[in-house]
Formats: sequence, structure tokens, C-alpha cells
Amino acid sequence: MAKQPDAKKIVSYPPNSPELESLLSVGYGGMTRKMAEAIVEERKKNPHLVSMEKYEQAMIFLETLAATPQVISKDPGWKRPDDY
Repeated sequence: MAKQPDAKKIVSYPPNSPELESLLSVGYGGMTRKMAEAIVEERKKNPHLVSMEKYEQAMIFLETLAATPQVISKDPGWKRPDDY
């Protein structure tokens, strides 16, 4: 059986924090907030110079960086009737 994570070791990073940016940077090929903002601005000024894929990656990076985590409970707070 899999070992359950220790609640004390689970770390939450606030939105727009430098720690979250550095973690996201690993998954987005070394992209930083400045790079992503520059890509978005360049795409707005000169759409033919920046590929759509790079623009979308930059937009997703910025949206993920600003996102607030949501907790999803496995307990809905109610019980189903036994006849289901």
C-alpha cells in the first residue's frame, strides 16, 4: 500500500510568488515572468514574429502563476441513501 504523505511536508506556494515562478519555470523550459510578458507584448505588436504555440505557452504560464489553488474535498458533506 502506498505511503500517505505527511501533512507537515506538503507545501503550498502563494500565487505570484518567486518560489512558484521558479517551480513553473522548470516545466516551461526556463520561462520567467519577464520572458512571458515580453512574448505576450511582442505578439500583440507583431503577431508574425511570435508563433502561436509560444504565445499560448506564455499565456498559460502567466495564468498558472496567478492562479489560486482550490481544495477539493473527498467528503461531499452528505451521505447517499442505501438503496442506490
